[in-house]
Formats: sequence, C-alpha cells, structure tokens
Amino acid sequence: EDALNGIVWEDDWQVVYIQATKYMEEEEPRTEVYIWPIDKKPLEENPL
Repeated sequence: EDALNGIVWEDDWQVVYIQATKYMEEEEPRTEVYIWPIDKKPLEENPL
C-alpha cells in the first residue's frame, strides 16, 4: 500500500478493502494493481 502513496492515493488510510493473490510466474514476473473508486453514496445505500 505505501508504495502507491502520493501516486494513486494521498495516503493508504484511504484504502477500504484489499484482496491479494500471489502468482509465481517465471516467464513474465510482474505486479498487477487494480484500483476502483468507491461510490460517494453513504454506506447504507452502498454496502461493501
């Protein structure tokens, strides 16, 4: 999370959910990051 501070978000305190999976590939080593903004609706209207 901290690696993306100032790039994707101001600080990692803004992250509300993380799902991580580790894949070990010799042919194409990489890191993939997918980021979706959350809706600004109140939580009651838009539950996690």
